[in-house]
Amino acid sequence: MPLDTGIGVMLLLGLAGATGAAVRFAVAEWATKRWQITFPLATLLINVTGAFALGLLTTAEGGSGALAQARLLLGTGFLGGYTTFSTLSYDTHSLLRSRQTGAAWLNALGSLVLGIAAAALGLWCGSHL
Repeated sequence: MPLDTGIGVMLLLGLAGATGAAVRFAVAEWATKRWQITFPLATLLINVTGAFALGLLTTAEGGSGALAQARLLLGTGFLGGYTTFSTLSYDTHSLLRSRQTGAAWLNALGSLVLGIAAAALGLWCGSHL
């Protein structure tokens, strides 16, 4: 059944997004317990792995309807729920508020640079599969 516009696609996207958010929560809990540091490493890990996965996903070959559906559900739905710009912004602001200016800049710029690098790596890996 092809996905087009309408309530069905929105429901599937919502389900995929909810699944991505649940996975993000699980990864954040795991990372926070594992590293026990004040720097928001969990958010960085989530956003960088999400950027890599989106790069990889967008290079998948083929023009079939099933592939377009998978890109929509995984890219927009799952990865949209998994990655989080709002938490990155909040974490950076919290670091600034607690006068950890260096850590705030490292978080903001590091997330941007590593995210772009991860997306590029995902695109490269996907094009060489």
